[in-house]
Parts: sequence; structure tokens; C-alpha cells
Amino acid sequence: MKKFKLLLAAFVATLFAFAGVKASAYTITIDNVSDNHTYEAYQVFGGDLAKTTEKDANAPRLSNIHWGSGVNEFTYDGESDAAKIAEKLSGQKKTQMMLKHSQN
Repeated sequence: MKKFKLLLAAFVATLFAFAGVKASAYTITIDNVSDNHTYEAYQVFGGDLAKTTEKDANAPRLSNIHWGSGVNEFTYDGESDAAKIAEKLSGQKKTQMMLKHSQN
């Protein structure tokens, strides 16, 4: 009986520890919505999201990148590792943004 009470107390303490944790909420905004279209979102990459201690401390960074749920591994630009593909895509996005701003 003492062991049961001890285990129950440990379980309740653990439960209360997680009950106070607030989950981060993110939203997706779709511009120029079409009335007769169903939109779907897919998790292509997964990982650990954390704030950095770098120059832009408020910018979250994704580390330990892996394939998202329901995504089959594939090859992109000669790479099949999720982290390497994410890095390549991130670099392309920055390049596209710089080109867009240089044209204005």
C-alpha cells in the first residue's frame, strides 16, 4: 500500500508539472482564398524548435531536423537527408528574397 501511494504521488506530481506548460500556437494565413478550394497543410520537416543566442535572438531555429509525419524520404538536388535538404531550401529562399528586393 505504501508503494502504491508513493507511485500515485509521483504520477500526480508529474501530471501537475506538465499541466502548467503552455503549448506554442502557430497560425497559417492564406491570402487570395478561393471559395471552392480545400486547402491542406503537410508537415514536411520535423525537429526541435528553439530560440537562438545569436544576433537575432528572437528568431526561432529548427534543429535535429528529420522527415515529418507522413512524408516519404526522397532525393532533392542530390541529397536525401532531411536536414541537408532543409538547409538547401533555406538558402534558396534567402536568395529569392534578395533577388526580389534588388528588383524593387
